Amino acid sequence: MDTQDQLTPVELQERLQALTEENLHLRDRNERLYTKMGYLESRLGHLANSSTDLSCRLVQSEEEKLKISKELVEEKIQTNKMREQFEEDTFELKTKILNQDAVIAELEMERDKLLRELQSAEARLKVGEKSGQGLSEEYATLKTNYQALAEAHDKELAQSEELSAELLALAQAQDTLRRQLQEQQHSVKTTTQGLHGELDRVRALISSMSHNRVKLEDLAALDKEQKSMEQTLLGNQDEIRDMLGKMKNSYEEQQRKLEEKVVAMGKEHQENKRAIRNNQQELSEQSAALMCSQSHVKEVEEENSKLQLRVKELNEEYRARLVCYLQDLSEYIDGLGEDKSPPETSKMRAFVDSMLQDVRSSYRAREEQLATAARSYKKRFQKITKTHHALLIAYRRDFLVQREQIMATPGSSLDPGPPEAHFSLDPAELRDETEKELQHLRQDKARLEGQLQAAREQVGFEKERALLITRATVAEAQVSELQDYIDNHLIRSGSHLMLRRKEVLNSHRYLVRVCEPGARQPCHNWNGQALCEGVHSEGIYGNARKEEGESGSEEEKVTMSTRNVEALCQGVMGTRTCQLGIRDAKVWSWTSGSLSAGAELMERQQDAWPLSHRKMWTDHMV
Repeated sequence: MDTQDQLTPVELQERLQALTEENLHLRDRNERLYTKMGYLESRLGHLANSSTDLSCRLVQSEEEKLKISKELVEEKIQTNKMREQFEEDTFELKTKILNQDAVIAELEMERDKLLRELQSAEARLKVGEKSGQGLSEEYATLKTNYQALAEAHDKELAQSEELSAELLALAQAQDTLRRQLQEQQHSVKTTTQGLHGELDRVRALISSMSHNRVKLEDLAALDKEQKSMEQTLLGNQDEIRDMLGKMKNSYEEQQRKLEEKVVAMGKEHQENKRAIRNNQQELSEQSAALMCSQSHVKEVEEENSKLQLRVKELNEEYRARLVCYLQDLSEYIDGLGEDKSPPETSKMRAFVDSMLQDVRSSYRAREEQLATAARSYKKRFQKITKTHHALLIAYRRDFLVQREQIMATPGSSLDPGPPEAHFSLDPAELRDETEKELQHLRQDKARLEGQLQAAREQVGFEKERALLITRATVAEAQVSELQDYIDNHLIRSGSHLMLRRKEVLNSHRYLVRVCEPGARQPCHNWNGQALCEGVHSEGIYGNARKEEGESGSEEEKVTMSTRNVEALCQGVMGTRTCQLGIRDAKVWSWTSGSLSAGAELMERQQDAWPLSHRKMWTDHMV
């Protein structure tokens, strides 16, 4: 008390001022805390509103996804129903087509059977016709023979009647002659002898006619045989006609039945065509609807993928915001201190836990959705792979049969196609070890087939090479024969020509009048034959003239004469002129004493001449 009493008013005032300042500081702090608490409450309310909005939007997005998935499932169900209906229709159509094919095959078999029966009936008919023709021909021949025999019989009867009449006349004449003979024996001796000779002649004639006469029994037998043949022929013809009528009726009936069946089949075929056309129209409509639904499904899938991307972006955004809110909540809860009541903290924790549980459930649903989509895509891929594998197996089976048939014929020009390994799956798609082993075996088979093809090509090349070698050998043999002929015969004839030339040149010495350069009159040799006509070029013969006393070697003279000969043959002149120019230039150059050297040089120069000049040279020198 003493110390308190001892405080001065100044100290009390200072203490009061310090207390007032402290109160002001506390009031400011309380105001700041109140403002901070209001801000946190407003922020918490905003967080609650945003979380409710987020949950509502998530629920809406889930509902939209469920609706889209429901529509997608309905579309898939509808497409599956349409596909099943399409498969059922195609199966029914295929069964109908197979049944129709079976009916057509049966009808074709029946038609072939009827055709065979018809052909056999036609063959029997032809045989009957041939036999009838043979019998008719035989009947005609018998009839002609009978007519000929009847005519001969009539002729014989007429002749016998004539002979009998003549015989009666002769008998009467004989009786009269006998009476006259009795009366006049001496006077009728000569006539009786003649009559006896005539009677002998008539008897011989009658005997000969009686030998050649046809008997009546034979004629009667022939007549009976003819009548029996006619009866048999007529009976056979009636039977053949009856049989032909029956066969014709049966054939017409079978033809009518076949026509009725063909008409019925045509009607049924038209009905089937109409049904197939209607089914095709329905299938086209269903395919169009299926294409539209597929395009719609693609659009829905694209929209679903876009929505999924949007949901993913929103989830990332909400996750970031949630993390931020959780950080703010943790800061707020940490900043409350001990004066905050436990129920409020438990309420906040429950709210945060429920929010995290909603996020986890949404993520779990998304994961399940993605897993189901992946499983469905995997099943579809496996189904497509199995179908592809089955198609490859079926096509490989048919293709390998054709390929083996093509490769079995070496001379075939058809392309056998790719090997068997080309129609196999990749090694990554194979699962079973046996399939992998089969794949390796197919690859080995393809490699061996390639080697076999290369070996066949090599064999073909070797055959072609052998053929070319044989042809080259034959050509070389022909060339060698020609070369032998040239070496043996042509050189011999050439040496003979050279000897002939030398003899001619030694026996004849020609004098040549050389044309002056620029001369316009024809050039002639010593016997008046023309060498060239018209205007001569400069130096054709001017440079060729050499006096015996002029200087120069023999080689230069021969070379100059050769040039002159070539210039002469290249000028404007006739055939005879060129021959004479060659001869005169040659002779002029060789008469100077180098005949053999000039001849050899001219022979060497002949190879460069034209063919016509060489021929002229050879003909002239011969």
